[in-house]
Amino acid sequence: MTTDGLSHPPPAGGPDDGVIYAMKSLRKEVLLRRNQIEHTKTERAILEGVNHPFIVGLRYAFQTQEKLYLVTGASACADASAAAGAGLLPMQR
Repeated sequence: MTTDGLSHPPPAGGPDDGVIYAMKSLRKEVLLRRNQIEHTKTERAILEGVNHPFIVGLRYAFQTQEKLYLVTGASACADASAAAGAGLLPMQR
């Protein structure tokens, strides 16, 4: 923890150096307003428990005063799916 109260990433060269992650940010105010607290807790618990080669699991979770963050491994399938949806890859059926 630093003097500004936030955690900062470790210096380059650590075990996660060069690894790409996906990060979901959730505004606490919106979660409260939409009554999504239990849903969000369940999502985190499921992601934490995932142990499958084709499903990304939770790597890190942290929060600031305003937001919650869930960090998962990036999925090559999601990248390919997004590219196909954008017309960048040919789709075979």
